[in-house]
Amino acid sequence: MTYLLDGPYDHKRFAGAVDPYPEFLWEYWSPMGLGQPLTPDLLALTPNPLIIVPPKVGPLPEVFGDKLGVFIVSQRVREAIESLEPSVHTFIPVNLMSQKDNQPLGQAFILYIGTSIDAIDREKTLFLGGAGLEDFAKDNTPRRHAIAIQSGLVEGKHLWRGGRGEVRKECDPFAWHRFCSDELKSKLEEIVGADLVFHHCK
Repeated sequence: MTYLLDGPYDHKRFAGAVDPYPEFLWEYWSPMGLGQPLTPDLLALTPNPLIIVPPKVGPLPEVFGDKLGVFIVSQRVREAIESLEPSVHTFIPVNLMSQKDNQPLGQAFILYIGTSIDAIDREKTLFLGGAGLEDFAKDNTPRRHAIAIQSGLVEGKHLWRGGRGEVRKECDPFAWHRFCSDELKSKLEEIVGADLVFHHCK
């Protein structure tokens, strides 16, 4: 089975990175989320420490951020992913610091997903405008609860983005979507609880 990954529904558990300047969203997070090559110039932009807005309630989540398709993960989440797909994805270490009081919040990793697969079945997926290829052409945004996957394309895979793209240019229609296998879902659920939402795909 395949699952679409999504951030928490509880806004009190939201945590996120603070951009050092407005264009940073497009200069760093966007190419990371779209699967652009990890060039030395891109990696040199990695903020360290990474300033974080902590959640209103509870401890810092084990996975958070969701900056244009990029998650920030704990060591435990990294180990869970690496146990199934060693050396497939890149984990960029950063030291976290609270925006509220400049207190250190420990180390985490910016997750760069190393696999891109467009496996969404356009004929069987329900899009915002309806179902099928004609509605996909009108609006290619899939409804999260009604995504159909071509299982043969993702057999043996555990974590992937739905495509690649270039910043501020046309990209694969599902490049911002992140998916995982049921094996990885089981491992992550034990660690993250409700701080990550798993939408079951058909």
